[in-house]
Amino acid sequence: MRVEIPPLPLDAIRQMFLQIADRFESDPNLNSVLLLADGMPLAAELLGHAVNDSDSVDGLLTRLMGRTGERCNRNGPAEQVRVPASASEG
Repeated sequence: MRVEIPPLPLDAIRQMFLQIADRFESDPNLNSVLLLADGMPLAAELLGHAVNDSDSVDGLLTRLMGRTGERCNRNGPAEQVRVPASASEG
């Protein structure tokens, strides 16, 4: 028997993420990180802990996506995600 769990809405993912990393609530790039969770609760929790380790949303985006800004999701092919200029400098 296979059970599929539908993805959570972005607002629910935001709440889970901010329970762990609330200091990033007003970060302008927060939605970029939340979209990486792809509606999966565990991913939101892991991203919350990862951003705390990075000390910035830009730092986390750089680590996860590198300089290309590409990511994969459960729907298959990679898609482009905006990476702020400050994240790609260095």
